Amino acid sequence: VLYPAYVMLRSLAKNHASGQLCVYVLHSVLNEEDCCFLRDALLRGREDNQMIFLRIDPIKTAGLPYNHLWSTEMYYRLMLPELLGKSIDRILYLDIDMIVNKNVTEFYSTDFDDCLLIAARDMEFDTILGMDEPDSRLRNAFFKELVENGMTYFCSGVLLMNLSGLRERYSFEKYIEIFHSIADKVILPDQDLLNYVHNGQVKYVDECQYGLFAQTAHKMGMTYDDVSRNVSILHFTGQAKPWTTNLVLCKMAFHRLIKYSF
Repeated sequence: VLYPAYVMLRSLAKNHASGQLCVYVLHSVLNEEDCCFLRDALLRGREDNQMIFLRIDPIKTAGLPYNHLWSTEMYYRLMLPELLGKSIDRILYLDIDMIVNKNVTEFYSTDFDDCLLIAARDMEFDTILGMDEPDSRLRNAFFKELVENGMTYFCSGVLLMNLSGLRERYSFEKYIEIFHSIADKVILPDQDLLNYVHNGQVKYVDECQYGLFAQTAHKMGMTYDDVSRNVSILHFTGQAKPWTTNLVLCKMAFHRLIKYSF
């Protein structure tokens, strides 16, 4: 995962040439060589940027479900309000399988309006609900009921987090307690949990600008130029990533990755 993480960080740095960036990297296995590699993405030509590595004890997530698609690191975002102390009021959480295509300072400064999270609608959620796969029926029925009562399901890969508000109401232990109460109804562990917990506490932004799924853009017929002009954050969701398979998903995937590579 180091290469896509490098590209994501490099894209972030190149689109924020002015103003200092402070990036926190949550991990449990990175060595010093890995850390130096990632620092280069953020600090090359911009030594005023800052990268802070927060090592998480793997015992914190011991026993929680994971697989080859979702590692235990997905739970680390649930720890952010406690990890970062009381000196930081907000943070933008980003998965590594994405490109920051434009400056997102305006997005970062969005008023929470008393919400705890700012996120974008999950662009494939309705498709998944409609597939009616046997092993997903319990989960789908659970979320269909929530949707019928007004919930909008969001993608947890891009989260603007109101750390002040979250610290007052939630802890990692509280999240895990709630998780165990719905464990038989979730498939995407952290994302399903966050949607359930924060139903009614989320402010939504345009998913085509802040979290466009590359696979969805492809299905919509969007071109590289469309994405280049209009998309601030492009997200390579799904099992098949451009860097792991011989996948011609769409022209934009490879052009975006090449632009921000070494």
